[in-house]
Amino acid sequence: MEAIEKDAAPKLTGIDLEHRYRDLFERTSDLIMVHDLDGRLLDVNPAVTRLSGYRPEELIGRSIEAFVTPEFRPLFREAYLSEIGTQGYAEGVVRLLAKDGREHFIEYANVLVHQEGRSPYVSGLGRDITERLQAKQALQRAQEETEQRIVMRTTELVEANVLLKRETVDRKKVEAQLRTSQERYALATRAAGVGVWDLNLETNEFYLDPNVKEILGYRDDEIPNDIEVWSSYVHPKDKQAVMEAFQAHIEGKQPEFVYEHRMLRKDGATCWIMARGSAMRDSHGNPIRVVGTDTDITARKHSEEALHKILEELEDRVRKRTADLSTINAQLELEISERKKTEKALRENEERYRALADASFEAVFISENGICIDTNNTAVEMFGYDHEELIGIFGTDVIAPESRDLVMQNMLSGYEKPYEAIAQRKDGTTFQVEIRGKMTELKGRRVRITVVHDIDQNKKMEARLRKSEKKYRQIFDLSPEAIVLLDTTETIIDVNAMFLDWLGYRREEIVGKRIQDLPFMSAGHKVKAMRNFSRRMAGGKISPYELDFYTKRGEKRVGRIVATPIKAENGESVQDLAMIADITERIQAEQALQQRETELELRSRDLEEVNAALKVLLK
Repeated sequence: MEAIEKDAAPKLTGIDLEHRYRDLFERTSDLIMVHDLDGRLLDVNPAVTRLSGYRPEELIGRSIEAFVTPEFRPLFREAYLSEIGTQGYAEGVVRLLAKDGREHFIEYANVLVHQEGRSPYVSGLGRDITERLQAKQALQRAQEETEQRIVMRTTELVEANVLLKRETVDRKKVEAQLRTSQERYALATRAAGVGVWDLNLETNEFYLDPNVKEILGYRDDEIPNDIEVWSSYVHPKDKQAVMEAFQAHIEGKQPEFVYEHRMLRKDGATCWIMARGSAMRDSHGNPIRVVGTDTDITARKHSEEALHKILEELEDRVRKRTADLSTINAQLELEISERKKTEKALRENEERYRALADASFEAVFISENGICIDTNNTAVEMFGYDHEELIGIFGTDVIAPESRDLVMQNMLSGYEKPYEAIAQRKDGTTFQVEIRGKMTELKGRRVRITVVHDIDQNKKMEARLRKSEKKYRQIFDLSPEAIVLLDTTETIIDVNAMFLDWLGYRREEIVGKRIQDLPFMSAGHKVKAMRNFSRRMAGGKISPYELDFYTKRGEKRVGRIVATPIKAENGESVQDLAMIADITERIQAEQALQQRETELELRSRDLEEVNAALKVLLK
């Protein structure tokens, strides 16, 4: 590893960048939209069509204003377009209206892109944050409901204690009510099952569909229809939360029991289940039966594995395009060799010139005093004229008006170096060419031999590559996730803007440093990062993992790392691309929820102890 110099990694060509950009454009889960200064869509990626439900032809050419909810439309015209036009950049959140009527909250970051000689356009990235907002709202609702439950339970206990003190004669009745309440609570906690089931709350009879057992890899006779047995297959870390959600529905605090959790399969693996249930109640509103179903959502949870496969497919395409480029280079070398042979044959004699000229890839003209006296078959094919039609024309007759003065000046001055011009075919279409002329003697006559090479496709390809590279860089810098690119020596060679904003460092403070010298990681996590880096570069498979980061101000951040090596044509890993998702808020929310559950459990125990003490005093 130490023998490899920092600059040994092969540089990516324009063609590589074009295909990387296109593959990233089509496969990324983020929304990519391109529109003009009036808000009309010019291009969208497949993620936009999947989310909105519209086909590309239903989107292109229409204003984005038509696809946002009514309350956002005035802001789009009065604020967003104005901000893009004056500042060149805009970011925020908008509510997108899909074709099926559903609404999605989109977090966007758009930038104005100027083009030389063409109208500017706006390119931007967006991300669907609907589920994140809904999760926050659900968490807030759960906290509010929990507080309400505590207040209600506290009020009930206070009222019960007042009644116990005030009316001794009703003590047996109150005690019976308390026992009934406690029995219902115990029964509900024991019945915290998931999947497809039918639970009788009065008899505790439980039916479990064989299809549900099949999800876990068991036959029908391997798991008895017992609610306690079935609940033992719930993942230990999820069991308490599942029971609390089920109890909330039984008590009427939630209209439906809906919860996602993990379960343990027969083969030792873990699968994800979406559990749904609905309670049937008697005329007094008391629950007597609960019927539920489940859905295997393991595939959705494995979406990160799908992203890893996409990156591998991208590497396969890069290798294939590299091989194609080698073939094209070989063909170009062959064309250059043939052209040199043709020029040598022209200098030797006219007969050999004719044989080689007709096989040349360039159009060859022999002119005297600017009049064409001979040409080859390539010129006939290139300009669309018959051979007889080309004989006798003036040299500039096959040149577009905007280049005729230049060509005429070079012909009159005897200019011999290659130069570029715009040619014109018989049908009036134009194309870019490279022209090179030379004065020589032919049978005692002073003539000019002109070679015309069609470079139109090359020029268009160069323009596309420049545009592709620009878009690729924009996506790299506008990505909502932090991106780090390392070479084979564990040295950072590039980071995007999100990474710098996330940690608060400048580019020059990060780029060029090795992992062991990074200022934003602890020693232990540096060792973990270097170990995983070495395994990836050696061809090993590394699942997504978490690392602790520290901002320049000392604040801790938790990042989830999804990395993949970039390989050369020979299969050797030459670079490593790491995408870092900030999961700090999720970790903090989980810790806060766990702490809240612990506090609620302690408060519940305190209330039960007080109640027990009051009963003793009453007796």
